[in-house]
Formats: sequence, structure tokens, C-alpha cells
Amino acid sequence: MVKVKEFMKKHKKLLILLCILIVIVIGVLAVRAQLNKQMEAVQAAMNKQETALVEKRSLVSSISATGKVVSNESKSIIVNLTGVEVKDVNIEVGDTVQEGDVLLEFDSSDIEDSLADAKTSLNASSSKSGISVSSSQRSLSEAQAARDIDAERANQDVADAWNDYLEALTDLEEAEDDYDNAKQTTVEKKGEMELRQSNAEAAKGSMESAASQFGSTVEGLRSTYGAYDFSALSIENSNLVSLSGSDFVTDGDTAATDAITQAIVGLISLQQQYSSASETYSASSSDLASWQTKYSTAQSSESTYEKAVDTAQSTVDSKLDAYNTQVRNQEDLARNNSSTVAAKEDGLRTDKLSASTASLTDKQQVKQYETQLEDCVVKAPFSGVVTAVNVEAGDIYKGESILTIEDTSAYEVSAEIDEYDISSIELGQKVVIKTNGTGDAQLEGSVIDIAPRATETTGTDVTYTIKVSVDTPNDDLRLDMTAKLSIILESKDNIMTVPYDAVQTDDEGNKYVEVINDEAKPAEAATDTNVQDETGEKNTSNTEIVYINTGIESDYYVEVESGELTEGMQVVVKAAQSSTDLESIMSMRGPMGGF
Repeated sequence: MVKVKEFMKKHKKLLILLCILIVIVIGVLAVRAQLNKQMEAVQAAMNKQETALVEKRSLVSSISATGKVVSNESKSIIVNLTGVEVKDVNIEVGDTVQEGDVLLEFDSSDIEDSLADAKTSLNASSSKSGISVSSSQRSLSEAQAARDIDAERANQDVADAWNDYLEALTDLEEAEDDYDNAKQTTVEKKGEMELRQSNAEAAKGSMESAASQFGSTVEGLRSTYGAYDFSALSIENSNLVSLSGSDFVTDGDTAATDAITQAIVGLISLQQQYSSASETYSASSSDLASWQTKYSTAQSSESTYEKAVDTAQSTVDSKLDAYNTQVRNQEDLARNNSSTVAAKEDGLRTDKLSASTASLTDKQQVKQYETQLEDCVVKAPFSGVVTAVNVEAGDIYKGESILTIEDTSAYEVSAEIDEYDISSIELGQKVVIKTNGTGDAQLEGSVIDIAPRATETTGTDVTYTIKVSVDTPNDDLRLDMTAKLSIILESKDNIMTVPYDAVQTDDEGNKYVEVINDEAKPAEAATDTNVQDETGEKNTSNTEIVYINTGIESDYYVEVESGELTEGMQVVVKAAQSSTDLESIMSMRGPMGGF
């Protein structure tokens, strides 16, 4: 025991160092065991297979964007005037105006005076032009006029001949259509005429019925009271309402007086019926005569159109011959007149140069005042809604924007597309549009404009402006609404698809999927690298590779084509592999896998 103590005392430092080394070795072995467990867990996770079915579905490839609802046409009106007083403002914000409506007027009195002075000055300077210029101009003008007149006439003759030929080609078809329409019109006019005739006959019957009842009533009075004179009881008597039984009974017979008075009351009603029916009959007869004329006219038109069918057929050949003749005449005439005008122009050029400079300033001044005078009356350039009015009557105009008009009959959406997506955008592509203002409604549209240059921006992002038409009418749509766009790049229906992560690429760039083959080996043996098949070869997987071609892609699925794939097969989906754990483990290992 003493020797041990002495040994430990003499070798104290060595023993301490030995203990430290033992502790380190134990710690290293513990860490290595833990890391081996982590490696096995990572490897197991990597070997775990996630699968998905091969399915048929519809795919849509699209680009999303956000934009703003704008009008398809907007104009801020500015006129070339300064220092002019605003005379009348005829509109307010929110007013709907039509193209050509007068929106605003400036006080043009000073401009009119200036224009009159400028014209006077121009006339004076023009009158001082040399006689030689006038003579040369006159000679050239005559040659040019002759040339232009001849050319105009020749052009018109050629155009007329060609138009006649084209019209002749379509005349036959048009004549047949006109003939069919004329026949239909004749039938319609006949029906209308017969209806008026029926109305007239009905009115005449009512009139005759009232007259017959009137006559029967008077005859009854005569037969009952033959002693009295009833000649005044005529249906044409306009004073019938003023008569009573006392006008006929002269012997004081009260019963007869009352009976005749009562009969007269009935006669007055029949007279009124007769008068009303007579007026109706007169109007119906007049209307019938008008429709009889229309019917006769329609029959005449029908006959005329029938003849036009035959005439159109024979006109085509003659019109073509006339056109060819006019073309030859035009060419000959143009050559002769061009030579004459060229000679006249050479003689005029020098004289005209000096004369034109004398009045150039005055001409420009007149044109300027005339333009300003036109600008004094501001009219709507198109139909729309006034969205801004920036001046009032009495203001002195300083060249700013007067007002803004926007066409709200049709809307567009203006949106910014990232530079990475702009090459996929094409004119005419279909677009699905949604806004908060229109709720769940999906509005249809299409790309109608793509900016050729990027939108100016102070940041690093580069975007391009596109415009999308709004083809679905919606009363809830308003200017400046935020619109969410789905720009359809491509769509296919009933195609074979797999998840995007199921597609892999080999070293040669060929694409494939791993299809689960349940018959390859038992599932529990799939991860055993030492399992052998019947031939003695190692079978390390229960999948087989199927090479494919890919097509349209969505956010998750991709179209696949292969004769070996059928709907319902299971394919391996490779999960995204994170190397964080592996890197942390490998960083603690030596170059040969040690620590």
C-alpha cells in the first residue's frame, strides 16, 4: 500500500493526465454513438418514399397580377391660349357629355381683332407680289389644274368603273334579297290593309245599326202618334237635343208628351252612337285608302326588284370591259400632263422664292390667330363623363389643364408585370378579372396592349405595363378599383399528370418518374441492400424507372406523356432534402470519417 502511495505521489501529474485522456475518450465515444444514431435517422428519412397517383385532370398555366380599373380613353384638355378670360363653363364634374358638345368658351374678342389686323397685313403684302410671279403662277396653275382635273377625272372614272364592276357582282344577290324582302313587304302591307278594311266595315256596321234603330224608333212614334209631325226627328238634326215631347204634342196630351220625350232621349243616344261610328268609319276609310296605296306601292316594288335580278346578271361583263378601258386612258393621260407641269414648275421656282418670303410672317400670324379662335370654343373630343373641371367663368387662363373627360362606356385594367414574366405575355391572351367591388363575379378579358419599354421606377425592380380589356359588362365596376388578374398562358383538359416533385432528371438530361412496382419484392425487404432476387442479383428497390416527356405545368402538377404510364399508378414523390443535419454532422468528422 505504501508503495502504491509513493508511486502515485511520484507520478501524480502522469496520473492526472491519464484520467483526463480517459474522460476525453469516453466523451468522444458517446458523441460518436449519438452522431451515428442521427446519421441512421437521416438516412432512414432519405430512404422513406412518399407516393402519389398518376391522374387525369385539367391544368391551367397562368400568371397572377394586380392592376387598376381605368377607362379605355381619357383626355385632359389643354388649349394653345394664354391670358384669355374664361367666358362660360357649361359643365360640372360628373356630367355626361356627347362628342362635339360645347364644354367651355373663352372671350375671343381680342383674338378676333388681332386676326382682322393680321389678315389686312397679309392682303397688303400679298398684293405687292411681282407681276412675273403672278404670270408664272398662272401658267403653272393652269397646267397643274389641267393635270389635276384630268387626273381626278381619270381616277374617278377608274374608281367609278371598278366600283360599278364590284357593285355589279353583288347586285344579283342584293336584287334577290330585295325581291324576297319586297314580297314579304307586300304580304305585310296586304295584312295591314285588310285589318283597316275590317275596322272600316265594323265602324260602318255600327253606324248603320244606329241609323236603323233611329229610324225604327221614329217609325214607331209615327205609328203610335200619327196625328203629330215627326219630320224634325232626323239623325242629321244637330238640334235634336233641344227637342222634347211638347214640341210635337199640340193638344195637351200629357201621356203622349212624356212618351215622345222619353223616345227623343233614346234617339239622342242613337244619334251620338251614329256620330261616333261615323267619325270612326271616316278615319278608318282614310287609313284604309292609305294602306291600299302602300299595298299597291309594295306590289309595284316587288315587280321592279324582280326585273332587277335579270338586269344585274347582264351588267357584270360590260362593267369589267369599261374598267379596263379607263385604266389604259388614265396611264396615257398621266404621262402627257406630267411632262407639261414639270416645264412650268422650272419657270416659276425662282420668282416664287422671293415673293413667298415677303408674306411668310403674316401668314403664320393669321394661322396662329385662326387656331386660337378655334380653341376659344372647347368641345368634347368624345362621349364620356367629366371627372375634373379646373377653371371657372372669369378666370384668366394660364395654359393649365382645363378639364378631364373619361370614356366610361368600356373599361380596361392597367397592370404591372415583372420582367421575369413579361416574355410570357402575348396579345389576345384570355384573362380572368376579379375586383372587391364586383364580389365573386369572374369577369372575362384579354390582353390588348403590352408596353415595349419598362415602366420608369426609382427602385431595382423592373416592370412592364400591360392593358387588359374588360369584356364582361358589370354595373358594379368603377374607375380606380383594384383588379386581380389571372392571365391564362395555356390550358389543357383530361391530361395525364403527376406532382411536379415526382419528375426527376438523369445525368443525360432525360426526364423520368419512379413507378411503384408492388410485385418486385416484399415491402419489408425494399430497404434491405442485401436481399437477392431469384437470379442471385441484389434487388435494392421496389420501383422501376419510366422515362417521360413533360408538357404544361401548374403550381403543383405537370403533364406527363409515356406509353408505359396508366391512370392510377403510384409514383415516388421526392421530398425536398435539407442538408442542415448532414452538414452539422460532417463538420465534426475528420477527412476519413473520424473525429
